Amino acid sequence: MERRPSVGDPAAAPPARSDPYVTTALTDPGGNQFFDPSARTLLDEETSAEETEGSPSSHGEADTFEPSSPWHNPLAVCSQISALRISVDPKPDPPDKLPSYEKSPFTVHLPRTERLQALLQAFFREFDCYFPCLHRPNMVNRLSDLLSSVAYSDMNVKISVRAEHHKSMAILCSALAFGSSFVSPTTTMEWRPGWKLYLRGKQLMQHFEGRGEDDLDVVTYHTISAALLLHSETLRSASHHVVQAFQAALNIGLNNQSQWQDVPFELASRQSLWWVLYFLDKRITQKCGIAYFIRENEAAVNDFRDNAATGAEGRSRALLQSMMSHSKLWTYIWDNFFAPNAPKAGNWDEVRMVDAKIVILDQRHSSQLLWIPEEIDHCIERGEAEPQIRRRLVIYLVSTVHYTITHVWLVCSMS
Repeated sequence: MERRPSVGDPAAAPPARSDPYVTTALTDPGGNQFFDPSARTLLDEETSAEETEGSPSSHGEADTFEPSSPWHNPLAVCSQISALRISVDPKPDPPDKLPSYEKSPFTVHLPRTERLQALLQAFFREFDCYFPCLHRPNMVNRLSDLLSSVAYSDMNVKISVRAEHHKSMAILCSALAFGSSFVSPTTTMEWRPGWKLYLRGKQLMQHFEGRGEDDLDVVTYHTISAALLLHSETLRSASHHVVQAFQAALNIGLNNQSQWQDVPFELASRQSLWWVLYFLDKRITQKCGIAYFIRENEAAVNDFRDNAATGAEGRSRALLQSMMSHSKLWTYIWDNFFAPNAPKAGNWDEVRMVDAKIVILDQRHSSQLLWIPEEIDHCIERGEAEPQIRRRLVIYLVSTVHYTITHVWLVCSMS
């Protein structure tokens, strides 16, 4: 009997061929090419395939709970289930014999090359100004490989994304959505710039949920998305991304520096990414007026007080240190003045102690982050870049917000 090719059969896939319409090369702001389409063999867009059903689990005919990712904590449910299985069956089936569940490709519409390049430039410039945690060269290389592998071009902006590329494509969608806030929209009907791109990236992650273990890419995606939604004041959704990023960070041990391993070509610095996530948690929950999620005793990651770096890296680390210090100060303010069982609410003496903490913290800021209005003109004359001046203003505003919140709350509690 003649065998009919199945959906997942390699024999059923169309052969790869070169796309004669791919002629555009993307470059980053430094002039480096994202990718050169003319030098690569690109795949034609493949039609969507229906999701195939897997065979029953080898551990029993009934549905069983399959841990999606191993936790380092021996008390975790995943670890307990794995230990129980080993005690019952010392030789479980290897991973390659376990049933696989194929997901159909997911379609994403990307902007044309010229606009995509402009959005990425805006993203790198603006995101690095406030949240300097990404390795830009590694990210440019990753996006270059991604766009080439999915046969992206001006003639092919409707991209069929498979599981192996879904994390990188979701990161790209959130990055483009972030950059859309700083680039003129292509149409006046776009009431929220970049929102469709953000939603496609979110749906893409949901479509392939459970297809892979948590890794740094998952944390990076949720961190960028949280920053995007914080910028657009969509705070509830932003807090959801923070929680998901925090759970993934715990799974991979990002909160414990002793568990880190050197992995080449990562998209972000682990130390910087953790503290950016820590800051986003405090900033978003502060604006929402709710308790924060990431506790002080859940992190064993060094800060940047011993910052010996110079130049742009030194300025970025100084910013991260200031952000981290203000975040820790907010945890003290919330626990002592705003929590339901706050022990110091309405105590004027304690409020003055917080004022002193804010003043001391401001004095410890790097001179590169001090906001002195009468000296800003001199900074501009010395050639200081606009992003650095904005960093000065951001730190000043965060200090002012902390000071104002404690005083307003005291007046309200005493009235």
